[in-house]
Amino acid sequence: MNIETIRKELREERFRPLAVRLSDGSTLHVAHPELIGMSPRAVFVGKEDGDYEIIDPMHVVAIDRSVPSRKRRGNGRSSS
Repeated sequence: MNIETIRKELREERFRPLAVRLSDGSTLHVAHPELIGMSPRAVFVGKEDGDYEIIDPMHVVAIDRSVPSRKRRGNGRSSS
């Protein structure tokens, strides 16, 4: 995919979690809009562990928006 096609796919009024499918068959999940960025020659995908991937846009074969969002378990509070 060229970088402009990827940008167009990501321009949405409200972000929804997505998966970036790559030419080697791997998938990168993007749960938040701040975890994906682009330069003229690269796509940057952040991971939840703080690491990131730098991808040549030509290796992006699809952007899948049918990925369900990850739901948090509970409300983060302990019961007493």
